Amino acid sequence: MVIIVFGILVLIYISLPLPLQLIIFIVNLFMPDPIPILDEVIMIVSIFKKLVTFFEIFELFENHPILGTIILGVIVCLIISGIIAFGKFIISMILTLM
Repeated sequence: MVIIVFGILVLIYISLPLPLQLIIFIVNLFMPDPIPILDEVIMIVSIFKKLVTFFEIFELFENHPILGTIILGVIVCLIISGIIAFGKFIISMILTLM
């Protein structure tokens, strides 16, 4: 049972964004562990993998600036449309409460 819970927690940790992984890693350094090194190794490998992926994406954008500009433009458009849709949702919720 403990192995299943540990596996689930590792999967959750691996799917977290990098800043949260770093915060949890720092907190975990000060917590006592039944197996002292295992969880830190898993956390460091996950953080390192995300950093490598980040640098690979950054290198892709440097090598192909037009592609990077297009992808960045699409991301900005999606963020703006998400903000507009969320604003419309909030306004409609406020109007239904009146």
